[in-house]
Amino acid sequence: MRVILVLSAMIIGSDGHLVPMPCGKIAFLGTAEKALKSYPECGSYFNGQDPTKVALVTATMSGDASNSAAALSLGFGPALWLAMILHAAGVEIYVRGRTHQNRIGNLRELTSEAPSYTRRSRSVTEGVVPTTARGRHETPRPRRSHC
Repeated sequence: MRVILVLSAMIIGSDGHLVPMPCGKIAFLGTAEKALKSYPECGSYFNGQDPTKVALVTATMSGDASNSAAALSLGFGPALWLAMILHAAGVEIYVRGRTHQNRIGNLRELTSEAPSYTRRSRSVTEGVVPTTARGRHETPRPRRSHC
């Protein structure tokens, strides 16, 4: 998503869109002197008369921090949706590929001999009772039904 966000901010920044941004955010991204110099409409915010004052900031990646923040915030929504679509498509492609590989793997198992299955079936059919680690003979227990 970061790559998409930066690319969208660079594309949006070339058009010179204006983004409304609170003066408190502008002041946080820089100093109060820079904010007053660049955005004189924020004067009432710094005087304390209007704490909800908003200024229009040009969305470019080549300006100061407030300009970059405006460009990134403007492209966040579309970048989020595009990233979600790409991830969903990637998951679908991965799942379809894995099911195809599983089918091929199952066919290989069916066509070749599996040594672990033949050993187990021979010991049961020939009447050999498996022993435990302590050397005791163990008789196979019947399986219980879960119903």
